[in-house]
Amino acid sequence: MIPAKPAIKGFEAFGSTDVPTVYQLPGDKKWYMTFIAFNGKGYQSFVAESDDLVHWTNMRLAMGFGPEGAFDYGGVVLGALLYGDYDIKARRELKKHDGKYISLYGAYPRQGGYELRPGYEGIASSEDGLTWRRAKDEPILSVHQSDCGKWEKDCIYQPWLVEHEGRYFDFYNAANGGRGLALPRCSAVPARRDPRCCPIYSGRTAGTGTSVPIPMSIGIGTTEPVPCAVVLWPENQSGCIQGKSRLMGTMPPRLGFAVLLFGPCLSFGACYLELAYCPRAP
Repeated sequence: MIPAKPAIKGFEAFGSTDVPTVYQLPGDKKWYMTFIAFNGKGYQSFVAESDDLVHWTNMRLAMGFGPEGAFDYGGVVLGALLYGDYDIKARRELKKHDGKYISLYGAYPRQGGYELRPGYEGIASSEDGLTWRRAKDEPILSVHQSDCGKWEKDCIYQPWLVEHEGRYFDFYNAANGGRGLALPRCSAVPARRDPRCCPIYSGRTAGTGTSVPIPMSIGIGTTEPVPCAVVLWPENQSGCIQGKSRLMGTMPPRLGFAVLLFGPCLSFGACYLELAYCPRAP
């Protein structure tokens, strides 16, 4: 579909493609995909199009490096797009916010290597859903912000944007120390960390159907199902991580445990699981 070395005209040095995100535009039957490619110095984001989801053509730049000295000079990773409907069976069709399409994006300030820390997140906009530019000149999330948590103090990685009941949530992963940990949390857009949203569990499951203990205090005071996020890192029998599977859904109120039924664990027998709890607004 998209080869490791796609030979994009004018960007032939870019390869190691990653982070595909498929979407459609209102009134357009074509499918579009943003993806990133790396040239040894940093990431840029590209877009391709398809009529059948198998054959992808017309690859071109979607959003390039920011100016030297900027928070996104080392690369931009598009993909956290604003969709019109987040139902699992819905078309992945973009919708506009204040007259423009919106995407959050991961960003790096330095060129010269792979994901050189610290990472940031920015917000981009587009008139046509294909060519993107910064919507703000400053990052929406940064390790230098006063409310940056200890768990994310070294590097902020990639976002995923969700709209829920008129609010916008940014699920993202970050690092503290030498190892990057996927700890989804949420904030409103414009970016504001919600102090009530926090990682509540991380550890290895025994496989599909594992019951995961959740502190009883989480359910106190809630009367409806609440949004939550789960990240699974399937492992092989040697304990090596084999990709990532992410699910965002709801958790019943006043529940002291969760039973998780995920296919990725079935193949490998174990998963490294992380769960974040995000209560509804009062």
